[in-house]
Amino acid sequence: PTRRPPAPPTPRGPADAARVARRPLAATLAAAPDLAERLKRLDAALAHRTSGARLRLLEALLDAPLPGDAYEAGELRLALLARIGRLPGERATAALARRLRPEAPRPERLLALELLAARGAATGGRLVAMATSDHDRVVRARARSVLARGGSQ
Repeated sequence: PTRRPPAPPTPRGPADAARVARRPLAATLAAAPDLAERLKRLDAALAHRTSGARLRLLEALLDAPLPGDAYEAGELRLALLARIGRLPGERATAALARRLRPEAPRPERLLALELLAARGAATGGRLVAMATSDHDRVVRARARSVLARGGSQ
């Protein structure tokens, strides 16, 4: 039987964080033993990048297969969305809006709705359509709630 090499240690300081940031991030995340460690490594890799570079990296990860079981991959995807929600600018808003598509998993759609509402960007025809005719009743209810709040918090 083949043995897997041990996972690299958690970054301990600026030099370690810089080394992890230079590694291909997908491999860095896959080498982590659990979700908590993946989140630490993700944040270390994002720490020294510009907001534009962060957004490009986060978007690429959102569309890629993620490590871990289905639960961990889903939770990691939500963490990626939350980090996009903290980034400024229209490109980040557009990235969140793309997660409202009907085929996206419910948790991603709900989080994207809330993050867009927090930005004051959850308004317009798309939100009204979601509130009245979305295929998912939970998403419909959340969209109605966001509309009732005026599209922002």
